[in-house]
Amino acid sequence: MNLLLNKTAALLLLLVSSPLLFAQTHEKEVNESATAAGARPKIAVLDFRTFAKTEDLGKSAAKILRNRLAETGDFTFVDGETLNRVLKRIKISLSGALDQDEAKALGKVLGVKNIVSGSVVEAGGTYTLNIRFIDAKTGQVVSGKTITARNPDFCREIIAHSSNEGFFYKLGAKTPARPKLSEEISSTPVQPQAPAAQPPTPAIQAEPVKPPAKDKFDPAKEVTFEQMLENPDDPDLNYAYARTQVRKGDLKGAAGTLERMLMVNPGLHDIRLFYGLVLYRLDNLPEAQREFQAVRKSNAPAALRNEAAIFLKEIKKKQKPTSVSGGLTAGPEYDSNRNASPTSEKRLFLNTPLDLTGSSRKRDDASFLFLGSAEIRRIVNAQKKHDVFGAMSYYRANQNKVTEINLQALSFKLGGTYRASRTELIPTLIYDRVLLAREKFLVNTGAGLRLERKLNKVTDYSLEAKYLYQDHLSVPDITSNPERRGGFYAFSAGAGRVLTPVMKLNADINFSAKRAKKDYNSYNELAFGLRHSWLLGKGIFLLSSAYIGRDIYSEKDSVICPKKRRDTTFHGGVVGGLPLSSMHRKLAGLKDLTLTLTLEHFRSGSNIINYTYTNNKAALLLNYKWQLGL
Repeated sequence: MNLLLNKTAALLLLLVSSPLLFAQTHEKEVNESATAAGARPKIAVLDFRTFAKTEDLGKSAAKILRNRLAETGDFTFVDGETLNRVLKRIKISLSGALDQDEAKALGKVLGVKNIVSGSVVEAGGTYTLNIRFIDAKTGQVVSGKTITARNPDFCREIIAHSSNEGFFYKLGAKTPARPKLSEEISSTPVQPQAPAAQPPTPAIQAEPVKPPAKDKFDPAKEVTFEQMLENPDDPDLNYAYARTQVRKGDLKGAAGTLERMLMVNPGLHDIRLFYGLVLYRLDNLPEAQREFQAVRKSNAPAALRNEAAIFLKEIKKKQKPTSVSGGLTAGPEYDSNRNASPTSEKRLFLNTPLDLTGSSRKRDDASFLFLGSAEIRRIVNAQKKHDVFGAMSYYRANQNKVTEINLQALSFKLGGTYRASRTELIPTLIYDRVLLAREKFLVNTGAGLRLERKLNKVTDYSLEAKYLYQDHLSVPDITSNPERRGGFYAFSAGAGRVLTPVMKLNADINFSAKRAKKDYNSYNELAFGLRHSWLLGKGIFLLSSAYIGRDIYSEKDSVICPKKRRDTTFHGGVVGGLPLSSMHRKLAGLKDLTLTLTLEHFRSGSNIINYTYTNNKAALLLNYKWQLGL
């Protein structure tokens, strides 16, 4: 840990050194007359935004910069306590990205000439410092700098390189002349120097911006960090690199790349919208809202402004302390063996195989499914986002032929979510009521506890425990149902891994135990499963799963045969879904409706022929989801 902190500190010192001297150069020019008169320019340094594993990198970088400014004696600066107090009063985040009006307001209140803001981005072991200097009177960015380093050990090489570039100089020496902005834009961009033998010199990207190379880089093309460094000022190349980072799941790195582009050219409205989307996916809602509002108020094309407005509405919903959401699902379903008839077409009774007759024979059937759900959730701690929730769902399946197994289920859940760092703890209370052919068949009451934790940005795991008391009630067709009454225990552990930005694989192991009134209905089950999620673009998805389980019953049922029941089960399924809006342009407005096709196969193999059977199922369902903020 100490080694990591030392390296981080060295890196921050390395990254901050050059921008400090660059800031001095700029300040000495714009305030030359004031300096000559003995006055020292006043600056405000905001905490830099952090897109890295170490959350306080930006704050530490800004602190080092303030200390270095104080050591020069050439500047006065606003201390952190005063800056915090003023920012809270005018409702601006200390580590936020300022727009032009906010910069002018802040400069006026603080009485400063310039404001310094920036970000620290870590991507693939590479640290990038983006820093910009804002004229507090106009609110405009007057200068910017980007410095990239592969390793903190390259400190000496960075300093030497910076000296060669002409903006690193000894304190008290004559300030090197800086070209006018117009001259910089028209001049040839400074290219990174050739790398030294070993270790290589990290690239320093110097202003100005190179004009974009139109159609040179396809945004969908894979771009590496090394390719981007070859021409760091090319907007098309940077955009393609940001898209590559998003596809690889490196959202923080993409945010840093896009922010750097906007520092150089704030008028890239499509890039600003994309930046807002990345921040939205990072759940950085205040910053995402700021970017969407900037697009909305700009002279961007109507399509971009409209898309920004849509996300502003979504952010408004999420920012409210109470939210209500729900969904409706309906459609037909088909079963090839709805009554679970044995494959052998025989059933044991007193250990004697009897031929199946009448309704006991295999029967396929179609049904109409309906599922409705609603949830209300309230945040009880805005900082940690702890919440409490209540949820209910209603399920109904009306069979076409086998009406005696028409099913209805009403479920209620009450619980909360406790969040700490990367961990979520979710306790719940459970109540279920199940009706079979309109007769009360089963009532469940119980509780559950689930733990979810992210190990890193691509790996997570979960643990869950649940207990239900299952009160089975007698119904006309199943008078022996109360014999199944008793406790049900379930324990599960799972792990997930993001394979690509559009694919995730989950593995689960489940153990459950039923302790029924009659021992021949008591069992232990162990099951293993895999789940795969695949996002195909434009809202289209494909979900697949496969589970294999082993059930061992506690006692024989002498009415059937003198053997204890042993079952091996397999359950596999595929669910494909697509938004209705993607099917035809006339359906473009139906963004909340999704069509899904489900295919399932279930196979049970048992040492007792009564329980060996297969069933294939297909369902075509229309799904609607909604959400409100209160």
